[in-house]
Amino acid sequence: TIVDFDNGSEGQTIVIIANDTHTTIQDGAGVIHLNGSTDFAMDTGDTLTLVRDADTTWVETGRMVR
Repeated sequence: TIVDFDNGSEGQTIVIIANDTHTTIQDGAGVIHLNGSTDFAMDTGDTLTLVRDADTTWVETGRMVR
């Protein structure tokens, strides 16, 4: 389970690509805010796009579920 990404800067965009079925991005741990306010249990090939905002949180801007 992933709860944060280190050393981000304001406006930075990251794309997470799952290479397995064991990757979960946790919502609401204080630094990651996902659409729907629920964790994202990723499957192989799923992607999640996040942008770092001014108050040091990562905000979801898109996802693709395969």
